Amino acid sequence: MPDKNFWILGTLRIEEPMVTLTDILVTIVCIVAFYAVKKQHKTMAFHFLLMGIATFLGGIAGHALLYALPFSFKLLGWLPAMFSVYFLEVACIQLMSNENSKNKMQWFAIAKLIAFVVINIFDINFIYTTIHSALGFFIIIVPITIKGYFKEHQTWAKYFLVAITIYLTTAFAFAFKWIIHPWFNHLCLGHLLMAISAFYFFKGAKYLPISNSFNNNRTIIKS
Repeated sequence: MPDKNFWILGTLRIEEPMVTLTDILVTIVCIVAFYAVKKQHKTMAFHFLLMGIATFLGGIAGHALLYALPFSFKLLGWLPAMFSVYFLEVACIQLMSNENSKNKMQWFAIAKLIAFVVINIFDINFIYTTIHSALGFFIIIVPITIKGYFKEHQTWAKYFLVAITIYLTTAFAFAFKWIIHPWFNHLCLGHLLMAISAFYFFKGAKYLPISNSFNNNRTIIKS
């Protein structure tokens, strides 16, 4: 059952209000996380900042006001989201000890980002954003996190595993259209899960080696 519309400020119509609000919830979590880690881990800070921008613009231009905007405005949310995933990939790549493998993964992440950004601009479809994220998670983020937890017993990896599990659950929410309430559809649930996932990525980021640039430092941040 679709999210209902309502009017606000007289003539201004806000569509999918709960979808928009849950998008903004993700934005709030990400912006708080950005300010919390920006001095200690530049790469994760970029991840949170771009995800915050993506969900805010996605909520406003991609849902609330899309009726008044061209469909291409969906890209305002989708493109920053892809860059956000890229920086999460980089944060994981920085933890690799083998320089040759690290360089190969870095070039793969860059090439993947450029390819899917260009494809998405010329053929506007959310599937490209989804494929870009899936490749990043299953080829880079998940393997490095699993190694960090099961082989190296790293605390950051424990939180990242929780975050990844919750994040991937959003795919089921979208695919099976889990609806809790007429005003809380599968998109709302997906955004709520994304906010929780972002919180656990933030928890894990506090245990990552300090990185004020794109190099790999081994000083631990955590409280």
